[in-house]
Amino acid sequence: MENHEESSAKQRILKAAIALTEERSAQFVQLRDIAKAAGVSPSLILFHFASREDLLLEVRFVRWEELGVPELMEWRRDHPNADLETVLEALFARDLRRGHRSRDFMSMGFWWSTEDEKRFQRLLQLRLDIVHEALAKMISDAAKPELDQVTLLIKHAYTGVLREAHILGLSASAAAKTLLTALAPALAGLERNDR
Repeated sequence: MENHEESSAKQRILKAAIALTEERSAQFVQLRDIAKAAGVSPSLILFHFASREDLLLEVRFVRWEELGVPELMEWRRDHPNADLETVLEALFARDLRRGHRSRDFMSMGFWWSTEDEKRFQRLLQLRLDIVHEALAKMISDAAKPELDQVTLLIKHAYTGVLREAHILGLSASAAAKTLLTALAPALAGLERNDR
């Protein structure tokens, strides 16, 4: 169990790493930079985090959980009737702006743990819930049985398109259109509500 002093040092390290990754891309943030900003030695960072990659992964989770989730929930409240393209564009905009790369995009190594996977899935589920709501408003009751299947397709396709958007420098709008094009056959099979 960590004592108060160890916990405080760990929080200083994490806070410094978050601040630095908000200033510049994580790939340009080195352990020595974080150590200097936190007022600790690089070896103390490696005492608390298994590696630089482990620390930067924690930074991604914290930035999303503390900043991304409240922002997305507020957007969801303000846009209750958004169509699917608008929803996808909003999700991509947040992920691209905050630099949240999926585990498929990051060079994952031995340090991706079962707990990391669970956290990633919880964060992905929030996006999927919003997509699911948008789809449910678009289709008839007769098509509801297929809704979960199409949402599952979106779950797998989303991270792939996000990776492509990062690599190619796509805008949120272009990423949303790319995903909708990929999903067109599945979406065409869903009966539309008459609106």
